[in-house]
Parts: sequence; structure tokens; C-alpha cells
Amino acid sequence: MTIIQEVTIDANQAQVALQGSIYVEEAAEIMRKFIALLDAGNTSFVVDFSEVDYIDSVGIGTLAAIQKRARKRDGGLKIRGLHGIVKQMFVLCDAEGIFDRA
Repeated sequence: MTIIQEVTIDANQAQVALQGSIYVEEAAEIMRKFIALLDAGNTSFVVDFSEVDYIDSVGIGTLAAIQKRARKRDGGLKIRGLHGIVKQMFVLCDAEGIFDRA
């Protein structure tokens, strides 16, 4: 299953809806997609976790790396839709505060 459910681009902002569980393999897929979006000139991202049922620390670290790359291009990454175990993992990894909310 593809972890990236939908990508909608408006100006230089990409809305990215994720789905399913995010482990190491899915984190690599996410990184490849976001690098392609950055290379295409998109610098700001909103990532929707409404349909995500799990994320591990590698997935969270991948998002932090994407955010760092976006900020170098005067952009950023915001998150929305954290719930249940996904939200708990962000709290457990002490990562909830490093991402702005959309």
C-alpha cells in the first residue's frame, strides 16, 4: 500500500495526506516523495495524519529532516490530524513541539 494517499499543490504549498502505518520502509518512500516535491519548487508542506494508524521514531525523524530541508529554502512543514497512538508517539519522541500545527 502506498503511504502517500494524496498530494495537493497550491502555489508553493503542498498538502500531503498520509495513510496506514509508517515504519522504516514507508519513511524512505516519504523522504523520496518530499525530496521530489522540494526539487519541483515546493517549499511549504502541510502533512495530514488523520488516516495514519502508527508512526515510529524513524518516521518522525524523517519528517524532521524534511522540515530542515524546507526551512533552508524559506519554507516549512506543519502537521495536522494527530490522534491516538500517532499523537502518543510524537509526545514520546518529544517531537510534538518541533512541528507547527496547521
